[in-house]
Amino acid sequence: MGINYYKSIVSFFVSIKGKINISVLFFINLFLIAFFSSAQNPKEDSLLKLALKVSNNEKPALYNQLAALFRTSDPDKTIEYANKAVQSAVTSGNKKEKGYALSSLGFAWMIKGINDTAAVIEIQAIEIGKELNDPKLLGACYNTLGLLNQNTGSIGKSTDNFLLALRYREQAKDTNGMAATYNNLGQCYRVAGLHLIALENLQKAEKFYLATGNKNGLGSAYANIGAVYLERKKYNKAIYYFEKAMVLRKETHNNRGLSIVLSNLAELYLATEQYEKSLAYARQSIELSKNIGDPELFIAGHTVLAKDFIKLNKLDSAEMAIRPAIDSSIIYKNKYKQVGAEQIFADLLLKKGKPIDAYWHLYKAIEMKDSIFTDRASEKVAFLQTEIEKQKLESEVQFKQQKDKEQKIVLGLGLLIVFLMALFLFNRYRLKNKTAETLQKQNTIIKQKNKEIGDSINYAKRIQSALLPLVKDLERVFPEGFAIYKPKDVVSGDFYWFYEKKKKYFIAVADCTGHGVPGAFMSLLGADKLTQAVVDKNLGHPSEILSELNNGIKAILKQNESDSELRDGMDIALCSFEFTSQGATLEYAGANRPLYIIKKGELKEFSPTKASIGGLTTNNFSFANHTVQLEKGDTIYMFSDGFVDQFGGPKEKKFSSKRLKELLLSIEHMPMQEQEKELLRVFNEWITFSNKKFEQVDDILLMGIRT
Repeated sequence: MGINYYKSIVSFFVSIKGKINISVLFFINLFLIAFFSSAQNPKEDSLLKLALKVSNNEKPALYNQLAALFRTSDPDKTIEYANKAVQSAVTSGNKKEKGYALSSLGFAWMIKGINDTAAVIEIQAIEIGKELNDPKLLGACYNTLGLLNQNTGSIGKSTDNFLLALRYREQAKDTNGMAATYNNLGQCYRVAGLHLIALENLQKAEKFYLATGNKNGLGSAYANIGAVYLERKKYNKAIYYFEKAMVLRKETHNNRGLSIVLSNLAELYLATEQYEKSLAYARQSIELSKNIGDPELFIAGHTVLAKDFIKLNKLDSAEMAIRPAIDSSIIYKNKYKQVGAEQIFADLLLKKGKPIDAYWHLYKAIEMKDSIFTDRASEKVAFLQTEIEKQKLESEVQFKQQKDKEQKIVLGLGLLIVFLMALFLFNRYRLKNKTAETLQKQNTIIKQKNKEIGDSINYAKRIQSALLPLVKDLERVFPEGFAIYKPKDVVSGDFYWFYEKKKKYFIAVADCTGHGVPGAFMSLLGADKLTQAVVDKNLGHPSEILSELNNGIKAILKQNESDSELRDGMDIALCSFEFTSQGATLEYAGANRPLYIIKKGELKEFSPTKASIGGLTTNNFSFANHTVQLEKGDTIYMFSDGFVDQFGGPKEKKFSSKRLKELLLSIEHMPMQEQEKELLRVFNEWITFSNKKFEQVDDILLMGIRT
């Protein structure tokens, strides 16, 4: 009776939909689903029967299993069983199961779009995870926090939390968890426009999911890979991955995942002007989103639907589609989705001849976009500044407080010992032992905190190192060469880049604004945009590539906007090499970084264009291109300014470009590996002159190649 009654109620509301707001129908539908979804699957039935038989101590784990059973398919069921798990865990005093129940509860509220509630619950679970030192629980909680940040458009915060989740999941050896977090990181990098890095993370997720046989996770990874190819306009590849994802979503009965894939396919067919196909997929996605009660997918489906109707010039239908998207995004406080919906509505109203209304909605969209951009721009610049910096500052404050406390303890005890020395020898002995024990505990805490900081910093270094070219790839093309790479901090703002395309080899040495974490973020952007210029734009001359790099950096940092305060960028030397039977041809273009070539004992300097990449440099700026015919034995040097700007020596001055030229000429006869050793020896002597140690002032990168 229940299903038929449900259908009759839905039919009634559909028949009067012209008299009520469509988004109201969505919420009525959610209520009806919750009311009539009483049928249990066999595994649920089995676990519930078992829960009636087991002791109170065993109930929390069983309810957590039930909550996990519906984690991706039915958030209301997850909430029901997770609440029971919390209650039984509190009754039995099982703090661990309470933590896992809270984590499931937070995830379910996130799926329902109640992000504030979800965040509060996840933070409670994190407190339990830290108290119990449970890396698996902490990994799950930080992963959900990352998803919450992603839902509200906070890319920087979501990346921070995903990297933390990954660290804990690696510690717990949670393979499926690591796969999920790599999958989520791929999503973050995609949204940030770093498509190649996104694909690297998603392919890691795919590898882990294949190894564990996790079809549900594999479907998600395929869907996300398809989304990257969709944004890169590689539509055939996108369809291939979406279809693979759709098969797995249906096989695992993951309706939420299936709705996402259908929405993506709707976007794809909209982009390829196949509007009827797009409409069909959008409608299927909306229907599923209503069935599972997912507001984010409901908004996404209606947004695509509206865009399709606008393209088909069915403007009234478009308005009926976009209004529920705006209403739902306001109710669920999803600013990111609301901006898109308001812009579409403004375009629609303009086409309907309502310019004042259009202006009002466009103004709202721009105002909201500005507030989102303010948050996201500052977060993007700190892309790699994960928990490392936060923990470092926290540890330094804690260390100072503990040291102050130690000094007070020692001083107090010292006075007490002096005062009581003659009369209380035995008490003195006891107090000294107690003090030693206290200090030992404090030192242990400090050592543990410093170890955690070191682990975090080294993890960030691993991320950046993974993006640098492999030594074996460089040696294959340039067997005689070296690269001196000395970051000032653990991570670096200097980077080198290498790419091979159709027997043409590109190599760059770049110096980004700043060093440490901010510089490392810029290096990520720089490497990704260089690859896009060569691969996606099919550019072959260094000057063209630098111009495209400049446009890309300015676009992603919003530097073309009049109120932009971001003036970050980079200096770079870029070369291409082509080898033929007649010899080798080198092309060079530089932005504030020169190129040195030593031919037959003479050093020739090729001057760069006096402009940086990004910052104040204008769009479509032209960089000078130099072409040089190379002969066997010619030596090429590319470098950042870290080596020549280093203070040291007898007069405590900079090393200088003049001194570097003289040094390179003096060692030019040596094999390249010997040159590297000699350059390092001279540098180390320069910064330790007369036993005085000078601090390294900047990242250092110097590369030498012999043809």
